[in-house]
Amino acid sequence: MVDSGNIEIDQDAADALAEAGRLDEFNALPYSHQKEYWQWISSAKKPETRQRRIDKMTEMLATGERPR
Repeated sequence: MVDSGNIEIDQDAADALAEAGRLDEFNALPYSHQKEYWQWISSAKKPETRQRRIDKMTEMLATGERPR
């Protein structure tokens, strides 16, 4: 787990955010928004679903969209 400012996220998610240049943007989100993203990602049952959600999170941060 990596402390991303407000919440702890797994290393793979932190790496994906850093590679996409969105880690600072994620860290700037309010705690509740970070938690919403993280719950959405961590609720994935399959590894490929989790990775797809991590990839989608980086895209969503670029557009300001939030998980549903």
